[in-house]
Amino acid sequence: MNKSWIDMPFPLPVLLLLLFIFPLNAAPFIVNANEEIGETLGTEHVKHFIRQLYAPLGIKPSIVFLPNLRGLNMANQGQVDAEFSRYEPIAKAYPNLVKITEPLLAVNAGLFCLLPAHCNLESDNLYIRTKRSITIGNFCRNHHLSCQVVKHDNIAFNIMNKRGKGIYLSEYQVAINALCQSGIQHIYYRHVPSLSQFSYHWIHHKHKHLLSQLTLSMINIKKSGLLKELLKKISGKNNPCAVKIITLPPLKAAATPALSSSRPPPENQHSPLSKK
Repeated sequence: MNKSWIDMPFPLPVLLLLLFIFPLNAAPFIVNANEEIGETLGTEHVKHFIRQLYAPLGIKPSIVFLPNLRGLNMANQGQVDAEFSRYEPIAKAYPNLVKITEPLLAVNAGLFCLLPAHCNLESDNLYIRTKRSITIGNFCRNHHLSCQVVKHDNIAFNIMNKRGKGIYLSEYQVAINALCQSGIQHIYYRHVPSLSQFSYHWIHHKHKHLLSQLTLSMINIKKSGLLKELLKKISGKNNPCAVKIITLPPLKAAATPALSSSRPPPENQHSPLSKK
């Protein structure tokens, strides 16, 4: 004999009431920005940008900062709806993610060194990197470099300052704010073309109908100058910096194809609103 509705865990009147209060389309739209991005760039800056990106679509996203690979896996499985910023080679490994075709921004990276002779890729050098970047982690492994992992940029510069040596592998602009607070008087920078990437916003394929709207929104944010203003706040460009950054010629021996030579020079490089 079938159980009557009165024996069900949620009697029919209660179930109908729940559906009325929480309609099926009321599920939150969740965007993951990952925890390293929040720690590096500031959660409020990141949240503001994401909210502005989705505002023209009438979506008020919930924003979470998950551990790096956990966030990617949850986005791929549809447990979160979007990945704020990922490089294409990383996100392409997750087949359920769809790329917003307009890039978030171009990100350049390279070597920060206290001595110009150290700004090379040699297996016996001491290298430092933050844990935020999967791409730079892969670069260390592919080049058989001994890379010490630290949590924040300021830790890397403190290590270099105390030891008087060391090479920091990092995205250019994201490291500048920490560098300006480091007490280092001058430093050398050598661009590594094979580490240049475009950063994109990604959505789960169940939301691919939003692709054109989000592409247009990304274009309009750039045109409005909002992205530029956010980058200034994030990188501390409005604050004076006493560190002299001496740019060396780009590294010629790249393990992977470099991006287009139309890349902006180091002084115009931007920080990723991403971790990779």
